[in-house]
Amino acid sequence: HADGSVKFWDASAITLQMLYKLKTSKVFEKQKLGEGKATAEIVEEDPFAVQMMYWCPESRIFCVAGVSAYVVVYRFSKHEVNTEIASLEVRLQYEVEDIITPEPEIIPPFPDASSQLPSLKSLSGSTNTVACEGTMKDSIPCLSVKTRPVRMPPGYQADLVIQLVWVDGEPPQQITSLAVNSAYGLVAFGNCNGLAVVDFMQKTVLLSMGTVDLYGSSDPYQRQPRSPRKSKQFAAGLTELSDSPVSLELERCKSPTSDHVNGHCTSPTSQSCGSGKRLSSADVSKANRRGPGRPPFRKAQSAACMEISLPVTTEENRENSFSRSRSSSVSSIDRDSKEAITALYFMESFARKNDTAVSPCLWVGTGLGMVLILSLNLPASDDLRQSEPVMVSPSGTVLTLKGAVLTFACLDCVGTLTHPPYEVWRDPHSADDGEKTRKRKLVMHSPSSSQDMGDHQFAVICSEKQAKVFSLPSQTCLYVHNITETSFLLRADVVTLCNSVCLACFCANGHIMTLSLPSLRPLLDVNYLPVTDMRIARTFCFTNEGQALYLSSPTEIQRLTYSQEMCDNLQ
Repeated sequence: HADGSVKFWDASAITLQMLYKLKTSKVFEKQKLGEGKATAEIVEEDPFAVQMMYWCPESRIFCVAGVSAYVVVYRFSKHEVNTEIASLEVRLQYEVEDIITPEPEIIPPFPDASSQLPSLKSLSGSTNTVACEGTMKDSIPCLSVKTRPVRMPPGYQADLVIQLVWVDGEPPQQITSLAVNSAYGLVAFGNCNGLAVVDFMQKTVLLSMGTVDLYGSSDPYQRQPRSPRKSKQFAAGLTELSDSPVSLELERCKSPTSDHVNGHCTSPTSQSCGSGKRLSSADVSKANRRGPGRPPFRKAQSAACMEISLPVTTEENRENSFSRSRSSSVSSIDRDSKEAITALYFMESFARKNDTAVSPCLWVGTGLGMVLILSLNLPASDDLRQSEPVMVSPSGTVLTLKGAVLTFACLDCVGTLTHPPYEVWRDPHSADDGEKTRKRKLVMHSPSSSQDMGDHQFAVICSEKQAKVFSLPSQTCLYVHNITETSFLLRADVVTLCNSVCLACFCANGHIMTLSLPSLRPLLDVNYLPVTDMRIARTFCFTNEGQALYLSSPTEIQRLTYSQEMCDNLQ
């Protein structure tokens, strides 16, 4: 909710029954009048609004991402505690270096451990720049976490708060993707600037890196730094300008099809970059030049023709903000600087072609349809998990699709859905301090082992435009299905239906489609509901056994079925 609350409901009957309410704002200090400028001035109203949630029911770990660029990790306990809240600050603001004529330089294949730290130049930028109105904000979070001990009643209790910070006077971008794995003890989140991976067991930041840096030498576009600004003062001066041919020309770049477009940051929630509440270094200047009442240009849905949609009114932009395209054929201003992290997925998989066994991996999907696999090197035994470091490194594997990546799934060699590993829940504040209670119990779902050297796993990846099934570890694309050419998908989920697994898709033109797995054979295509409300687009989700849900109004959940068997049972 906009006030930072999270409500758990029993939705099995016709009427909703609230089971539990969690106030995420309790971990932050209340702002007094006159103190807003010190922290959360970029979100003037509803600074605690919940943007994303991730829930692991097996381990009862719950994760919330808020509009003020923070992530809170909760653990469930039956006991009341009075404790301090651990917090981390992450510097994730990707920029090119401030040089006037950059020379091409050799980028190492993969950054070493030191380059993954938040002190990286591309993340930190200049530290001695002064704005026109005093010292620029730098390394300051948007909200203040309570430093005193906090009483937490039984239920979900805050275990860790992770906040993105201001960088050289520029606020952090809103979080666009979130994933948690209780077995690994890791939380990953990304935005328009890059990716961060945090160890919530050891309370340390493992990786904070710009999206372009994740590729290393594997970047298919071989992107070089853009011609940067001469100085930050010059950039600050540009924000005072109104729309002019000169200022607009600075934003105009050539697309792969030689058309010119004015691009803007593309993220799963377009208002995160278009509303003016949170903007990146490049977008701050653009937003101010446009003025608060003028929305950005919208790219057309068809990537082939690269048409330009004229500016629309504020009301039209609010209602139709989901009708933008995030196809793989985009303007080079997106390609050069703003590649949002749109999907994250932890799983036991093959990170490289020559791997002979599965290992912990983080699959990363971007707004340009790129898929990267990060290798996770965890301590060999659970006894060392709290003391030995966890290593995160790019594997060099890059897969491609059309459109922004929406979802991942993993099947074993016989087509059965493989779930990520998880930790069985145990009360972190149990009165029983025996060794049996303290030891973690992990459940692993590794693919079926075989004596031959063939592939053992299928990776299912779905984007806004198409779905692909890759065989691992060979990384062979076995099946591909172009789901839509004239529209784009709002939601895609791998679900169980009639004792089998399928890919369920909801398209912006109102169609609900299902595809068989792993063959991607079309099973269903029904024109259900034209999307006329952004609320539907943001909340629609598929569940198992042929059901789907979405928020039809602020107080109503619409439940539907696309399964004949489920329909017969309801009657």
